[in-house]
Amino acid sequence: MNRQAYETDLSNISWELLAPLIPAEKRGGRHRSVAMREVLNAIFYILRSGCAWRLLPHDFSAWQTVFGYFSRWCSWPVETIEHGPARDRARTRGTGRRADGGDHG
Repeated sequence: MNRQAYETDLSNISWELLAPLIPAEKRGGRHRSVAMREVLNAIFYILRSGCAWRLLPHDFSAWQTVFGYFSRWCSWPVETIEHGPARDRARTRGTGRRADGGDHG
């Protein structure tokens, strides 16, 4: 990251939880030219600040790119999003509990 951090940027722990949920690049196409963590940082900036997409600060990826990912992800049917593994990792890491709800020990 070659920019100053915003309050809305993902922490390293949050990124570790979200990174596995990002779809892999499509095979046979062009490689991604943007860092997915930065795309998420830009989306969280927009959501928190309430600014228009076109007013996204220039130190993020182009607003059209960020909006493209956002609109694609928002159109996914809810049942295709895999909540379980991320929730389990967050619960284990954040509370010291096992993923099944029990306590360690």
